[in-house]
Amino acid sequence: MSVGERLAPVFGRGIIAAIFLLAALNKMQNWEATATFIAAHGLPYRYVLLALALLVELVCGFGVLIGFRTRSAALILFAYTLIVTYLIHDFWFAEASARALQAELFTKNMGLAGGLLILIGQGAGAWSIDSWRGE
Repeated sequence: MSVGERLAPVFGRGIIAAIFLLAALNKMQNWEATATFIAAHGLPYRYVLLALALLVELVCGFGVLIGFRTRSAALILFAYTLIVTYLIHDFWFAEASARALQAELFTKNMGLAGGLLILIGQGAGAWSIDSWRGE
């Protein structure tokens, strides 16, 4: 296996993980605004949902980053991404002025979900804790 074949999964995991880790950081820095955003979408228990979102994004995002239990972390993030995308980026209900943006965000999240599916199927790659542990 070439160096490039070993590096590509490392950088790919880093990019995917950064999306979730930066989202978690944003939620921590804007706790009340994020809770209000959740409530504005008609979701109950906004603080519970926000805490769960932070937990998923931080724990699973870090797992993907370092390649630890990558398939499990990616599976959880995949389910989380699908649920959040359906509930938040529901472009089919959006007003005309917001429809294009919400459709774009929906589509980008589906691309992210595709990347997570690749991690679920292929694993973390040679340079990961999973590989060093023999998984």
